[in-house]
Amino acid sequence: GETYLSTDRIPQNVIRTSRREFDGIIGIYGEEKIEITADQIICDIDLFAGAFFMLTRWEESVGHHEDLHGRFPAKEALIVKSGYILRPVVDEYVALLKSWLNQLGYPVPKTKYNFTVVPTCDVDIPFYWHRAPEWKILLSGLINHRSYKKLKEERHILRQVHSGQQKDPYDTFDDMMSLAEKYNLRFRFHMIGGGETKFERFYNIGDKRIINLMKTFRDRGHEIALHPSYNAFHNLKMIEQERKNVTTYSSQKITASRQHYLRFALPDTWRHLSTAFITEDSTMGYAAEPGFRCGTSKPFPVFDIHQQKQLPLLERPMLIMDVSLRMYKNFTIEESITYCQQIINQVKKHEGELNFLWHNSNLSEIEGWGGWKKVLEYLISAGNKVQS
Repeated sequence: GETYLSTDRIPQNVIRTSRREFDGIIGIYGEEKIEITADQIICDIDLFAGAFFMLTRWEESVGHHEDLHGRFPAKEALIVKSGYILRPVVDEYVALLKSWLNQLGYPVPKTKYNFTVVPTCDVDIPFYWHRAPEWKILLSGLINHRSYKKLKEERHILRQVHSGQQKDPYDTFDDMMSLAEKYNLRFRFHMIGGGETKFERFYNIGDKRIINLMKTFRDRGHEIALHPSYNAFHNLKMIEQERKNVTTYSSQKITASRQHYLRFALPDTWRHLSTAFITEDSTMGYAAEPGFRCGTSKPFPVFDIHQQKQLPLLERPMLIMDVSLRMYKNFTIEESITYCQQIINQVKKHEGELNFLWHNSNLSEIEGWGGWKKVLEYLISAGNKVQS
């Protein structure tokens, strides 16, 4: 009659194993005890409970912590507090279990997985100078700069962009696609199809410029996906309508999604997405902490812990986000590359997916992002398969 959906069931500490037989895994449940004989292995660390804990994210369902955007804070997650966010603990459990089964004479067939790079872009603000009416942009600039000279300069630039004489600084899509295509990869562009807050409303999915932009994505073989708006994470009707809008104006069936601002609530968000015929989500990454929020770099089927059933939804964990590196971790470009290398090494070791997020606006070389293209190039080239 007891339930694990309680804060009392969240472990307070984890074990970093030291015995050679455990290959250094992190123990979430159980004790570091093991007995090995010729025909059996008795392990007191519960690999299955640990995997269930990480993959279902049930600690986020029973926690009562929220950050500024109503998200479960990374700092409250057990794997972050214990210092192991850079360890794909579930992938490590799988590898250890395979080795034990092989040792006992039960060979495990090789899986279909290979290391792959999955570049994605959340199109929050596609154009810097088209994000609002002209008077609002100029008034905002005047308030920020308190200079009429700067106002005149910005008005001149705005007019040149509107007339097509100058490229918008956020319009980096061609560069992004060309870079991906160089390595025989394709971006997944997540588009916002609605919204009601100040965190969106920077474009209308039915705008001719946006329709043409999505046509370019489609013509070059890149994917279009949904980016449900700020308040849609707990609103099924909003997700359904926004999916319909993006489907209509992109002329493409939309089956993949990532929540705006990574806002997510258990069990509602996964449940709403599956009800709205979304079959893939990639929200599962912390804004404040790059790494393995779910303990894996591989796609996995979602399990609804409240209804006690598997949903027709695949989660593809997002491991790295540009904003996480610069804004949350306050890394330099070189520090970001070094940090990303640690994640990449783990993903390659376990033949997983390097699913990362880079915003088009952050490839703009303005607002402090100058030179950060180097990090994007590093991530995309992680597979090192240059197209001939």
